[in-house]
Amino acid sequence: MSRIREVRRQAKLTQKQLAEHYDIPLRTLQDWETGKRKPPEYIINLLLRCIAADFSVTLEEKTQSNTDKKFSLTYIDGTPLNTEDEMYVMAEREAKKLVLVNKDNGVETYRCSNGFTFKVKVMKRK
Repeated sequence: MSRIREVRRQAKLTQKQLAEHYDIPLRTLQDWETGKRKPPEYIINLLLRCIAADFSVTLEEKTQSNTDKKFSLTYIDGTPLNTEDEMYVMAEREAKKLVLVNKDNGVETYRCSNGFTFKVKVMKRK
């Protein structure tokens, strides 16, 4: 079952209600849920977080894809990016607009097209 469908059902919403609430074409949502089309991962995660916040749904660890995360994103000072900035960075990554500025001891520093700078630390697989 698709993660979007799973969370939509937890929120007790129909496809039509969810599509109207977030201005998503109904056919697009149906295609996402049946697997005919797949949105970028950052869109899925953003939508799931919005549903969780707007409809008081608790996301399971696997739904948030944290178990698949192979890197951590932080501000230059080392604090984790907030959700909005993380979604922006992922959108920039999808659009191939990130510029590698520095690479040092497993930490890469990138700059977005608007000048926003952040660090990526690649996590070692266990």
